[in-house]
Amino acid sequence: KKGTDNLAAYDLYLQGLYHQNTGTPDGFEKGLEYYNRAIALDPGFARAHAAVGYTYDQFGAWGIQHPREAVPKAKASARRALQLDDTLVEAHAVIGDMAVFDLDWPLVEASYKRALALNPNSALALDSYSILYLTPWGRHEESIATLRRAVELDPHFLSFRIDLAAALMIAQRNEEAIEEAKHVLAREPTASEAWWALGWASWGKGAHDTAVEAFQKRAQLTGQSFPSLGALGFAYARAGKRNEALKVLATMKERAKKETIDPIGFAWIYLGLDDKDAALEWLQRTYEERPNIQLAFIKVGIVYDPLRSDPRFTELLRKVGFEK
Repeated sequence: KKGTDNLAAYDLYLQGLYHQNTGTPDGFEKGLEYYNRAIALDPGFARAHAAVGYTYDQFGAWGIQHPREAVPKAKASARRALQLDDTLVEAHAVIGDMAVFDLDWPLVEASYKRALALNPNSALALDSYSILYLTPWGRHEESIATLRRAVELDPHFLSFRIDLAAALMIAQRNEEAIEEAKHVLAREPTASEAWWALGWASWGKGAHDTAVEAFQKRAQLTGQSFPSLGALGFAYARAGKRNEALKVLATMKERAKKETIDPIGFAWIYLGLDDKDAALEWLQRTYEERPNIQLAFIKVGIVYDPLRSDPRFTELLRKVGFEK
């Protein structure tokens, strides 16, 4: 269903989807512009409100906006969409995504299951359920199979294939992850999160120089975001380029004096430098200053393996909801 009788609003919504489907920061920003124009023509257009919510969701997840700014906007748009149509799958999926930022795992599961009960073939709901619930809990094979189904249902939305690459990377199926990331980049070289997946998968298989190059590209595409620089600094350190890692760290510290930071990037650099105490301090700060969607992956991210025997990390896992 279109969800609106205003064909001009529906056309703007479709144009927003077109830009969103590129899976790039610029595409999401252009998509948001079209969705807001659609809402201006028809304020009761629930799907457009849900699309705005999903866009802010991606802004927070990808570092386009700080989560403290993006998450409230995503929640407000999703709730408005549900006020207009409580059967809207996309809105329930966004509510689930926002619950991940809040580490409210019961609400995460309930929201995604509600979305999938409404439409078991919703590629968006399948994608979110897989990458933001199944993967964080270590249900890798189920997640990968579900993501492949999402890609099959909507092969033109590159974000789904990017999430498939990420899930494969987290499951340490690095060759497959690299193949998926390269497939995306062949179609859209500015898809920053494909560079992200390519970087971590390359590091996972020991191709440190390739990881550095991928993280350099991702940092460029995201305006030198703190997570991007953190991953780059980590890769530098693990590639034996300690001085370059320290330069990145110094840049981040200088910027932190006047910008709202994302602490987890600092944790990654310190992990690269093998300073576990500092890494744990920054992870604890990340928890204290949440929302931060990266916390959802600390149970399964291999970057955290050096910390797993430390009681402080076990306590953090408990706070995040993974340990009792």
